[in-house]
Amino acid sequence: MSNYGEELAYWYLRLNGFFPITDFVFHSVRNGNQNSYNADADILAIRPPNAHEKIDDDMLECDIEIVDNNEDSKNIFVYCEVKTGDYDIPKLFPEERIKYSLRRFGLNPETPIIRPVTIIENRLSRTESGFFKKVLIANKKKNNVDEKAIFIDLNSAILFICNRFKKYDAYKYGSRMFFDSSLTQLLIHLIHNPSLIEDIKSLINNPSSV
Repeated sequence: MSNYGEELAYWYLRLNGFFPITDFVFHSVRNGNQNSYNADADILAIRPPNAHEKIDDDMLECDIEIVDNNEDSKNIFVYCEVKTGDYDIPKLFPEERIKYSLRRFGLNPETPIIRPVTIIENRLSRTESGFFKKVLIANKKKNNVDEKAIFIDLNSAILFICNRFKKYDAYKYGSRMFFDSSLTQLLIHLIHNPSLIEDIKSLINNPSSV
């Protein structure tokens, strides 16, 4: 993972039942009439139908921002871009990258992806397969971004992750070293030690006291 935003987005999707792949490389896609070039998607992810996980007797709930209740029984395919700084809306989700993603998902590359959420069909059987979603996780929402993609505030994604870790602290803290992410391990550690969070807040508000 190349930056903290992408790592947080990865775990946000993981905790919502997705199987994500980071830094997915597009080989020789084109940008209009320009020469071929290589590029990548921050995250491609798949969530199979009826993907549920239980802890004790609790069925873990998804964030309705990414998995609507009406979509739970369908395949969900996600092309996710993550921006921790500024970004240009017209440059998000170029058509050739969308088609490349559809092919790699085994879907019809000629499906017209004109909305953030599109009902898609299997390339071979032409039967309904689920939903294809363009998702932007960023720390700033710009005007008209909703016409391009589902917008998820990065801070909201962080709070979802922390809430999950807090609710199941006994399990998450005990297994924190199994998370292949030092950032995630740190979040679990902080959630398990709220007094440390208070000390950090005090340090931020009163730096001269140290």
